[in-house]
Amino acid sequence: MVALGLSLSLLSCSPLESLDATPAIPSPVQRMTRMELSEEERAYVAASPPLRVNITDGAAPLVYVGSEGQAQGIGIRVLDEVAMRTGLELVYHVLPNPELVFSSGADLFPLISPNYLRPGMVLSTPYLVTETVLYMNTRVSGQSLEDKRFAAVRGGTLPDGVDESQALYNDNREYAIDAVERGLADYSFGNQYSIAYLTLKNGYRNLVTVPLGIEERQYSIGLFKDDPLLLSIINKALSSITASQMQSLVLDEASRVERSITLRMIMEQHGPAMLLVSLFFIVVLMLLSASNVRQAKLLKRENLRYEALFETSHEYLFEFEQKRGKIVFSPQTIALFGSLRRQDQAMQALSSVMKRAEDSTFSSIVDLKVRDGSLRRFRISIVKVVDPFKRAESCIGRLSDISKEEREKADLLSRVVTDGLTGLLNQVAVREQIEQSMVEKPAGRLDFLVLMDCDRFKQVNDTYGHLAGDRFLKILGESLVSTFSDDPIIGRVGGDEFCVYIPGADSIEAVLDQCNLINPTFQQRIKAPFTVSIGITAVEADDEYDSLFRRADIALYQVKREGGGTVTYYLPSMGN
Repeated sequence: MVALGLSLSLLSCSPLESLDATPAIPSPVQRMTRMELSEEERAYVAASPPLRVNITDGAAPLVYVGSEGQAQGIGIRVLDEVAMRTGLELVYHVLPNPELVFSSGADLFPLISPNYLRPGMVLSTPYLVTETVLYMNTRVSGQSLEDKRFAAVRGGTLPDGVDESQALYNDNREYAIDAVERGLADYSFGNQYSIAYLTLKNGYRNLVTVPLGIEERQYSIGLFKDDPLLLSIINKALSSITASQMQSLVLDEASRVERSITLRMIMEQHGPAMLLVSLFFIVVLMLLSASNVRQAKLLKRENLRYEALFETSHEYLFEFEQKRGKIVFSPQTIALFGSLRRQDQAMQALSSVMKRAEDSTFSSIVDLKVRDGSLRRFRISIVKVVDPFKRAESCIGRLSDISKEEREKADLLSRVVTDGLTGLLNQVAVREQIEQSMVEKPAGRLDFLVLMDCDRFKQVNDTYGHLAGDRFLKILGESLVSTFSDDPIIGRVGGDEFCVYIPGADSIEAVLDQCNLINPTFQQRIKAPFTVSIGITAVEADDEYDSLFRRADIALYQVKREGGGTVTYYLPSMGN
């Protein structure tokens, strides 16, 4: 038979808030709160590296390691709340025992009482108070404990009256309770949360608990070194957590027992105690319900916002308060941008977009810098929330990261229009762009088409191999890009055939000068005497691509007939 006495005592630095006059677990918008920090504190947060937090297992539900190896417990939840409200970044490290926790170079410990304090540590404002409970094995009489074995936790201090020879040391609180359950030790003292939680979790049947009412344990966030600025930031965050929010957080975490327990099992094992606990919760719920009636109208309006939030993706959410022109980020969005500076930059960009939103639903694209400094592209989806009079109150927005999608589109487009060997436009793409330029050509503008073909290219392949031939073609493409720098259209239109469309040239002489540079540039790059033949023609009124290309091709093969390696301008006498 196990008797459990459970009472709840929370600390908050907001004296006007009471435990029994508040709503339950804070809503998403209530949680989207940014701390009002001083300029010095904001600069500290912006410059601070991630803070290391050391924990160990065995103190559930205060601090422990979950089934998937993650840090859990009331202390973790409170510390995460502090990080969310201040912008501080935390990194949790799980260590095998308390001694390593205190000797492995950490910045913070999430939950510690003064009797476990180590030299040099500094405590925040207390945020949780628990009653000390005596727990004994059922075979032990509680009248005299003088000669009984005491289950101690390494790192703690022995109670008055307990001799060192009577102490059985354990690595953590769970091991100490387990030792009493199995009869290895006779009794110990502990906090009411851990005893109740572990009794339910592990199904203890050989424990009896006695609330003593003689000692309260206060728990704080522990700083491993004296840092006044960090301590001030943490205390401000703790003071902003109302008593009701802390109560909901503690009750929610204390009820997360990782074990399937039926009602019958609970009643058989803890019947009278559970009845008392149930009565306690019923009283608390009645008090909370009475308080919530007074806030019903406000909650009804806020629920419209919550419903809109749940209709959107839970990826990166924010709210734009139109009356104040202010943006509030969700915790996930705060984590996306990281530092306060990144958050402010994102808020400025989003505010500019939001002010342009006129419809009830709105979508736009924006580029934002995230925590690691990279620039990502986001699609903004917005839903307006209206009051009962159809007046816009706020906008609920979702940021969807489409950076990968945009890169894939660009890569696909590049593959469609680009020649895989040279990186120039392929035959289809170069024709489309030349035709478009011809359509847009204003009267009086001088446009030219340059067509070229490698001389004796088959000899290159036969002599040096196809890999060398591919290299020659790639180098020729690079030579064309470096020679024609005034935004021409350059493409590969055949095996060893290339073209350059020059819009808005100064004169035919200028084009000839550029073309005469191709062979020297190409030969210098390949370090070989291979040449290209080049034909040029001007774009005429009402010209079409095929007729333009045919004239350049005639000029090209005139050069070929004359031995190649030179440049020729098309003349009508060359024929059609």
